[in-house]
Amino acid sequence: MQTADENQPLVGATVRVLATDSTYVTGFTTNDEGRFEHLVDLDKFGLEVSYVGYEKNFVWVQNSERKDLDLGTIALALDSVSLGSVEVVAQAMVRKTGKILAYPIHKQVKAATSSLSLLQSMMLPKLLVDPVQESISIQGVSGVIFRINGVEASLQEVKALKPEQIARVDYSQLPSMRELDSNSGVLDFILKELQVGTSLAVGGTSAFTTGFINGNFNFRTNYKKSQFSVDYNVNYRDYSERRTDELETYSYPDGTTLTRDKRGEFAPFGYTDHNIAVGYLFKNDKDMINVRFNNQIGSNYDINRQQMFQDQQLTGRRDIHSSFSSYVPSLDFTYSRKIKDNQGVEVNLVGTLANTDYERTLTDRLEEQTLSEINNTTDGNQKSLIGEVYYWNEGEKVNFSAGVRSTYQYASNLYGADEEVNLQNYNAYPYVQLQGNLGKVAYTIGTGLRFQHQKQGNESVNYWRNTSSLSLSYQRKYWDIQYSINFRPLFPSLSSLSEVIQEIDSLSIIQGNHLLSPYNTLRNQIDFSVWDNKKFASVLTLVADRSFHPIQQDIFYSPEHKRFVFQENNQDYDVNYGAQLIVQMTDILNLFMFQVFGGWNYYKSKGAAYEHTLNNFYYGVYVALTYKGFNLYGTGRKPMKYLSGQSVITSENSCSIGASYKWKRVNIGMGLMFPFTDGSKYRTEQLAKSISSDRSVLIRNNRNMFYISLSYNINWGRSLFQSNKRLQNADNVNSILKVNDN
Repeated sequence: MQTADENQPLVGATVRVLATDSTYVTGFTTNDEGRFEHLVDLDKFGLEVSYVGYEKNFVWVQNSERKDLDLGTIALALDSVSLGSVEVVAQAMVRKTGKILAYPIHKQVKAATSSLSLLQSMMLPKLLVDPVQESISIQGVSGVIFRINGVEASLQEVKALKPEQIARVDYSQLPSMRELDSNSGVLDFILKELQVGTSLAVGGTSAFTTGFINGNFNFRTNYKKSQFSVDYNVNYRDYSERRTDELETYSYPDGTTLTRDKRGEFAPFGYTDHNIAVGYLFKNDKDMINVRFNNQIGSNYDINRQQMFQDQQLTGRRDIHSSFSSYVPSLDFTYSRKIKDNQGVEVNLVGTLANTDYERTLTDRLEEQTLSEINNTTDGNQKSLIGEVYYWNEGEKVNFSAGVRSTYQYASNLYGADEEVNLQNYNAYPYVQLQGNLGKVAYTIGTGLRFQHQKQGNESVNYWRNTSSLSLSYQRKYWDIQYSINFRPLFPSLSSLSEVIQEIDSLSIIQGNHLLSPYNTLRNQIDFSVWDNKKFASVLTLVADRSFHPIQQDIFYSPEHKRFVFQENNQDYDVNYGAQLIVQMTDILNLFMFQVFGGWNYYKSKGAAYEHTLNNFYYGVYVALTYKGFNLYGTGRKPMKYLSGQSVITSENSCSIGASYKWKRVNIGMGLMFPFTDGSKYRTEQLAKSISSDRSVLIRNNRNMFYISLSYNINWGRSLFQSNKRLQNADNVNSILKVNDN
């Protein structure tokens, strides 16, 4: 290794070995003579050579016969940007078509107490991370798909990663063809070469003022070509002070109206979620077998108390008690075969059983008199089988991938004592995608075909829908621009198709609709990014979305039932136009970093009997100070509003301050959730002509909630391999029809 201008050897230059999909394989440095010698067991790979003050050099190496190769001299040119004093600057964000390759800097890793806190400090555009409540979301998409080394993984598996394991995070705000049917962004955690054979991590976060516990236990051990793993995560909430206030007006067909002011009283609610997984992995040069037995065990209880007034006169006292419990075991099997270094095939099979129990009791009383009493009970049972075959071929100029995913679901739900509803759902999704470059323009194009067969009782229906996407990007040294367009269908849920009636109260009911049909969405997005390759980055995003005949809720009066009916129907359209600007700075004075964002959304929703619009402005900020193993941060956001059909939804307010310290294998943290507020709040406004309402929920337990976290991890031995599993599927569908009281 030598300089291009003076032909001098570079001692300690960093050499990173990358696979053909740019994933990190291993790394090392040059010796005192600027030379290196290393065994790389790949037919084709890339060498990325870097040294502070010099431009990186990248070379592809072809070694199909796995012989010793002399690569000759690899020269590095002086960086044209003056560095002043020699130092490693802020984190690198390499922008590729459809995604960002983000490399955490050393001090972020050193101060991070968990993978989530590291992700928060990396400040990826539009990514919202809450390490305390253990939530991750991407603005503009409906969900997040997690991967580890290209493998779809659960949030629990991501939480089990240690910050020092993470070499980079591949971040995509836009779904690929495989994920397009779910409209989810992707976070792929690319790990460093494993250095340990056995690892054990335990940790927990708890509040002192209320029932709030998050805990984890993660164990992995390697023996020859096998790996065994056990993961356990628990989330526990036991709150005593939640209140729901609601003002609602009922408009009858004869022109009369009824207005009820329901004033909430503080009442308890809570939940407990256990996630237990046992896994086995076998891997050699060509083959990989991965088996994982997952268990999700959950339960929650909910008590809602209100006093009801009409014209300032007390007309009754309402008590609602509800509970929901579930046990969802699943078995996940994956087999992968590497045909060549740049191509392979993978098969994934997942079987799931779901058992759920739902109970709800509503009682209205006035003094000692019972005005009405309603009982809802549902025993839910669901079985599913998901299979997928995936092929990839990553060439020098074009990457090609194709696959087919198939899902069968059967639900048998018992409502009350004798109303049984059987639902069947089968869908198939073949898809294909190409990725490459046309001159300076990078492109990704894909298409797929969604087939769905739905059956309820003796009635069945078949649907065929196309799914397509196109992404184009043009990049220069300090800026890039990207345009993407996605067209995808959305299908009604099993719970919405159930032809059952659930009583809400003495005035209203909720009813399923087996006549619902799929609808299509068209999403356009433009991202314009500017950065200086050091500390500054800014992203401007413009979106234009339209849904054709979306499934939204109708409310109407039924003379047959003498009640107001809540029922989903296909409406005319929903549209959303929006703009967002993100500005962030890292490594200010070698201590501070911040991100600020603000945006605007315009919504319009039209149905057969309604037309509504909404303008919403929002903003947020994240500030952090990092020094050695110490980290101090604060975050806050103005709640965003959304218009969905005839409902205006205000998301939960968000603000917190926290501090953490990392010492050797021990991590400790503390902080305040929702400081200087009444607690966490959210709101739903109903704009229907038949029933208009304004519902506000306050959880006072979260006000100034002080928490402390503690974790410890230990590693020993040495690992000889890492997993490159790409597929993982899961059935997360709830098939029972429930009443939402909050």
